Amino acid sequence: MNSARENSDISETASRRAYACAIFFICAALIINSVSFGVAYFFSRVGDFSAASPYAVSAYLDLIIAAGFIFGLAPFAFFRLKTIAAAGFFAYMGYSAAGAFGTDCLMQLVLGALFGLLSVKLPSVPTVIVGVLTVGVSIFLNVNLFLK
Repeated sequence: MNSARENSDISETASRRAYACAIFFICAALIINSVSFGVAYFFSRVGDFSAASPYAVSAYLDLIIAAGFIFGLAPFAFFRLKTIAAAGFFAYMGYSAAGAFGTDCLMQLVLGALFGLLSVKLPSVPTVIVGVLTVGVSIFLNVNLFLK
């Protein structure tokens, strides 16, 4: 039978693992967004990918937030603010361009919701599931956006 101290240590270890997984998946998705913008900017000089476009600003903020997480600053408040703003803005852009609430709009909102779930305290298994979904949605959005 485990003592209260052993149970506390087990719970603390599981919590640390879940936090590390969440940080890993958040950073992976943010870096995927930034790298995909960089690749698109490098190989495509269309006006949408200028240095001051919304995609560029979002990519630069993603890099700053990922660097904050990597260097142990844990900028969760700024991350949540940027995620909510980006989800709303890019969903509106997709809605305005397509004239209907399409897959891009929905996936931006799903990505924002998944990022929100990763930024709260979840157990390890749900964190991994949500993290894999977050990275998958991020890849889908970037492939879908830049290969149109």
